[in-house]
Amino acid sequence: MDMIGLKIIDINWRWRDGYIQSLKLFEKESGDRIQEVSLSGLIFNWKLSIERYCPGYFIEGKHNPCPDNSMIGTGYEQCLKCDRKQGFRSAFLFKEEPKPHIKKYLSQPHFIYLAYFEPGLIKVGTASKSRKKARLIEQDALVYSFIAKSDGFSIQDLERTISKECGLPERITNAHKLKYLTEVLRIPVAERLIEETYTKIFKLFGKSSEFEEWFFPKESFRIENLTSLPDLYFPDKKVHFLKHENVLFGKFLGLRGRFLLIENNGEIIAFDKKDLAGRKIEGIVEDYKYPIQKDEQIGLL
Repeated sequence: MDMIGLKIIDINWRWRDGYIQSLKLFEKESGDRIQEVSLSGLIFNWKLSIERYCPGYFIEGKHNPCPDNSMIGTGYEQCLKCDRKQGFRSAFLFKEEPKPHIKKYLSQPHFIYLAYFEPGLIKVGTASKSRKKARLIEQDALVYSFIAKSDGFSIQDLERTISKECGLPERITNAHKLKYLTEVLRIPVAERLIEETYTKIFKLFGKSSEFEEWFFPKESFRIENLTSLPDLYFPDKKVHFLKHENVLFGKFLGLRGRFLLIENNGEIIAFDKKDLAGRKIEGIVEDYKYPIQKDEQIGLL
């Protein structure tokens, strides 16, 4: 398939009766068409545009291209116009009246989860019913448990309360995830800490609180473990994180959280997927070796 001229709009895990890793490309010249490519076994040999262009926005799973094909700067995922049409930031950050599709999204069941990260961290978070399968693996939360359910309008009240009262983070930084990417996940430790944290939370809020009807009963408590997925890649040596490269050259290894991992000349290279989104494929590269520094900067925007 000729990919020259196509724009990268998304790189992620999908759930379709099983987990798959895929790349979405946008082709405006042939009727605003989306091409989805499986990442499994893919060999990259692309020269990418230095400029990043707005990838557009999604409403109820349907892609809408950016009407202006606007260029976007470092740290931005969309142009302002598409960001407002998407509607999430305006509703959640700026407390504006949610758009109809956001109201529909929030009206579905949402879940509170506890997830384990090395070294010994438990995070509290939320996931919607429609994205329940994909949400956790997208965050590289590979061992987790769902513990409560409400609607999307209310669920963040419980998330914030648990975070405050139990001292649990609502976010694990990408720099932290990258730092511990080569660490072997300690499954017994993860399961013990998740269960201990759930027990503590249930004692505080599972009875005689405004949230008590939201919690799943103790007998239904279970821990999910994604570490045995056949396509999940675990690096066994140092990972080199590179920023703002306009060449993508090497063998696909896997997606881990926000990172696309490839093999190049015997080295494991990590790219921020958000930095790749919006770039156009401008040409083919015959050979390329990344200049690896001894101590890369791993800070992410």
